[in-house]
Amino acid sequence: MNIGLRGIKLTNFDIDYGDDNTKTFAKLLFKELSTKVNKLDLENNAYHIANVFLSGADINANLYLPAQNANPKRPMNLKFQKLQTRTKR
Repeated sequence: MNIGLRGIKLTNFDIDYGDDNTKTFAKLLFKELSTKVNKLDLENNAYHIANVFLSGADINANLYLPAQNANPKRPMNLKFQKLQTRTKR
């Protein structure tokens, strides 16, 4: 399923993610996250994003690679064309 989406702009939001199986966790606080989306294909797990702008981000994450014998049916296809950040002041 493809979704038509021109862009995303989110302000003053938090993300709190945890996965007990992989022990992966992330806590993210943002003042702003905005982007232009080129492709958003949920069925094929493909996301192509032209530009990402982050402002006032505080990111704390522990990410782990899957086990060597893991065989995901549809691995995520995430492409960024440009990532721009602005530090907190």
